Amino acid sequence: MILLAQHEFEQLRLLAEAAYPEEFCAILLGTRETDGARVTRVMPTANTHQNPKRAYAISPTAVILAQRKSRDDDTLILGFVHSHPDHPAEPSTSDLEQALWLGSVYGIVSVRAGKCAAIAFYRLEGSTLEARRFVPEEVRFRI
Repeated sequence: MILLAQHEFEQLRLLAEAAYPEEFCAILLGTRETDGARVTRVMPTANTHQNPKRAYAISPTAVILAQRKSRDDDTLILGFVHSHPDHPAEPSTSDLEQALWLGSVYGIVSVRAGKCAAIAFYRLEGSTLEARRFVPEEVRFRI
């Protein structure tokens, strides 16, 4: 389960709408608790993909900065989020090929005609990279 504050949900929506028609991306920081992954910070990152209207890429530098921030805040990198302009909030084949952080959360924001249509979260599961798959995650809002 993903535990998310309403303002973090709104931040994801606004970032995705602002980036439209390109894909936006961000890194999710937080804690792992018995009842799920608690998001405490959304770190927007530049989409460094050569074709940002069709795909996303997060630079290694952005990941290193997020690792430093997570150490400073005593949190973890929980996962990543990106948008799908004019496509559903469902993982694509390239999303699965690109996903390497087993056990991490991957969020997808569907943006249609510039407005957020849906936000969905998935956990990357599997015992090996070859056996990885996305499993839908329940989202609960926290205060």
